[in-house]
Amino acid sequence: LDPGEMVALLGPSGCGKTTALRILAGLDSPTSGSVSVDGHDLTDVPANKRDMGMVFQAYSLFPHMTVRDNVAFGLKLRGQETAKRRARADDMLDLVGLAAHADKYAHQLSGGQQQRVAIARALALNPAVILFDEPTSALDPELVGEVLKVLERLAADGMTLILVTHEMRFARDVGSHLVFMHQGRVWEEGDPKTLMANPHTPELAQFIGAVAAA
Repeated sequence: LDPGEMVALLGPSGCGKTTALRILAGLDSPTSGSVSVDGHDLTDVPANKRDMGMVFQAYSLFPHMTVRDNVAFGLKLRGQETAKRRARADDMLDLVGLAAHADKYAHQLSGGQQQRVAIARALALNPAVILFDEPTSALDPELVGEVLKVLERLAADGMTLILVTHEMRFARDVGSHLVFMHQGRVWEEGDPKTLMANPHTPELAQFIGAVAAA
C-alpha cells in the first residue's frame, strides 16, 4: 500500500478483516508472513512502538476524563508537557468539529461525537497510519454521516487510512484501494469503483449484492 491511500477491507463476517487489522496494529501476532512499513519489519515490534493509531468499534473513552484529557492521554503517557498536549488536543478536536465540547465528559456526547473523540485521540499522536475497525457500526444511521465526513477530510488531507467497513458507498467514493477478503484470504484488490462495477469473483458479486439489499 502507498502512503496517503485510504484502504477499505471488505468481506463477510468472520473472513479475517479485524484479525488482519489487529496484526497490522501489533495486537495479534501472525503465524506466518510479516508486517513491513516503509521498509522496516515491524512483525515483532510491540503495538506502542509501531507509529500507528487504532480506532475501535467501541469508543473506549475514559468516563472520568474530559474530552480534552481523553484526546491528550497518549501524549501524557509519552511525557509531553501539559501546555503542549492540551494545545495538540484542542487542535485535533477542532479538526473533528468538537472544539466546543472539550470540557465535557463522554456521557454528555452522542455516539457519533464519542467516535469523533476517539479519532481525535488517535490523530493526536501523529501516527503514520490510522487503522479503523468498523468505525460506524455502533452508530445509529443518522450519526454515521458525521463520522464519514471526518474520514473523508482525513483522506483528502493525505492521511494513510486502513479501515474495516461495510459502508460500500464510502469505500467506493472515497477509498483509493479496495481489498476483498473471504475465508481468511485476499480474493480481490484494486480500484474500488472498478471492482464494484465489475467484480471478478462470484463471492465479491454476492457480497456487494447482499450488502446493497440489506
